[in-house]
Amino acid sequence: MNRDPRLIKRTRILAELVGDVLSGFVDSMSWKVLVFGSVSMGFLVIFGNLGLSLYRAQVREEARRERGGLRELRSVGLGREGLGLRGEKMIQ
Repeated sequence: MNRDPRLIKRTRILAELVGDVLSGFVDSMSWKVLVFGSVSMGFLVIFGNLGLSLYRAQVREEARRERGGLRELRSVGLGREGLGLRGEKMIQ
């Protein structure tokens, strides 16, 4: 494989620079701050994901109920015209 030596050199310099910056940032913090930050981020990710998942389930349930309601109305003789859905696609 032909690799550009200039690109490799730049990449190594950038990686070393990023490593030094992160190392200096972490070294200046105490362990308590690092643990607190990690736990806080973990809770943020878990509860954010849980909240969005519950919201998605609620929206799906409401959509399912709405579709079921349209089916019930169609079964008693109300078609598109009875529901005022002339130009809209009927939900199956």
